[in-house]
Amino acid sequence: MTAGPDQPEDARPDAAHPPALDSGGPAADDTPAGLYTLPERLLFAVTLAMFTAMIGATLAQILFRYFLQIPVTWTEEAARALFVMAMLMGMAFAYRERQHVIVDFLFVKLPAPLQRWLGVVFNLLILVFLGFWARGALRLAEINWGSSLITVPFFRVAYFYIWELLAIALFFLYVLLDTAARVAGRAPYAEAAGAGDSETRR
Repeated sequence: MTAGPDQPEDARPDAAHPPALDSGGPAADDTPAGLYTLPERLLFAVTLAMFTAMIGATLAQILFRYFLQIPVTWTEEAARALFVMAMLMGMAFAYRERQHVIVDFLFVKLPAPLQRWLGVVFNLLILVFLGFWARGALRLAEINWGSSLITVPFFRVAYFYIWELLAIALFFLYVLLDTAARVAGRAPYAEAAGAGDSETRR
């Protein structure tokens, strides 16, 4: 339908709703959590619960030790364990959300095709590192299977490394998917880093 000559300019359909242009790049995502799969949401919820429990254990330690004068020995060790486990999984989610610190002031000056393939090389190096990391975590899980935390005896030390392996696996998956996207030309390194920076500064 075409607007008549008596209609104001802003009432015309073409002016009010200009056609969307396809930039060819990845769409901006203001609600990345909405794109999580169910397993990711469960892991995210568990990680958030661990971080919340870590804060609770720390506050409980302060309350019991300094205000009630009642020693509660397990709070410090529990808070430390929860912090480490939440941090490990958080590293993988931070990669997914482009929240890791990137120093790329020289990288972004390179030609776009070179940025693309250097990004692939960087990701492959990350995958190699994650492979060595997983190997070490598996070995430590085997060595420490019979050990437990002193104040939380039901928690085996090996549980740390099992959770660590799960975080490494998720990290590995994200890097692998990102590498495939870079090879296909869908997520150039500079654009991904810039999108993450813009989201951080909001």
